[in-house]
Amino acid sequence: MGMFDTVYVQIPLPLALDLPESVESEFSADVQTNGLQTKDMECLLDVYTITSNGKLTRHVREWGSRESRRPAELVDFHGRLKCHTMFTSKVHPDLSFYVNYTFKFTDGVLSKVEDAKAVVLGNVTKISLKDEMLTLDNDPGDALETKKLTEFMDEM
Repeated sequence: MGMFDTVYVQIPLPLALDLPESVESEFSADVQTNGLQTKDMECLLDVYTITSNGKLTRHVREWGSRESRRPAELVDFHGRLKCHTMFTSKVHPDLSFYVNYTFKFTDGVLSKVEDAKAVVLGNVTKISLKDEMLTLDNDPGDALETKKLTEFMDEM
């Protein structure tokens, strides 16, 4: 999949379309713990946060370190930030989802969550990403469904 940045979200996220309410709290906890991924920033494995007051910050770290040794810096980002994650419910382990959010920022402050979509991957027993290709293994007896990740995201 290549390099990406991680975005943690401290604001309540709207429920993504097609994400069942029965997994909403589980999904929210998963996002709080693991964050979302984006390729819309520098793709240097940086860590960003959308703070509770809607500001976008970047946590400055030394290469190879997981801890930030300096205060987070404000990012004067103006535009749309697309973030995504894959989520498998522990409550309903046969359900997996690809979830995509688009955040609109004006002068470094979140002005709107424009898009919140989830694609139900159904009874997916294996999801793999390699060389920008997404493979979904729904049934060991069936052929694998493989397509470019960008094509999959465009369908959303």
